[in-house]
Amino acid sequence: QLHITTPTLEEYLTKMDVIRHHCLEHNQVPLYHYTHSEIAPLIINSGLLKNSNFFDEAGVYFSTLGPASFDVGSPKYERNIILNFYDKYQLQELRNKQKFDVCLVYGVDPLIAEKCVGKESTMMIPKTYFDDFALSHNDGRYFLRPDRLLGAFH
Repeated sequence: QLHITTPTLEEYLTKMDVIRHHCLEHNQVPLYHYTHSEIAPLIINSGLLKNSNFFDEAGVYFSTLGPASFDVGSPKYERNIILNFYDKYQLQELRNKQKFDVCLVYGVDPLIAEKCVGKESTMMIPKTYFDDFALSHNDGRYFLRPDRLLGAFH
């Protein structure tokens, strides 16, 4: 079972080396999903739920950028993450709500991830792929498989 950790820099770099090696062996790429610390355990246990009200299409959104690219540990960290996914007009609405406190690393087949228009480092796994790459629950919702979660960092 994957657990959320707060690693030292050395531990983080070591874990990311392991994740990158795993992805290479399985023809995957590591993508980063930032979420609230109360939501992260649910994702770890059940998978990533298809989002239906972000941009114009349902899917799960990721960044190609890890925490270091957003200046983890600096006062600008949360701001940088928000601006990666949203526009500047949503910055104040989303800031200081701890919505991006946990970084989940997901191993993704590069053929199913699509770049989001206007957001260079934002990728989406669109709803059209959920039937093949997700788990269906009894209530009809689809979750990207939790076994593809390779790391969880606070």
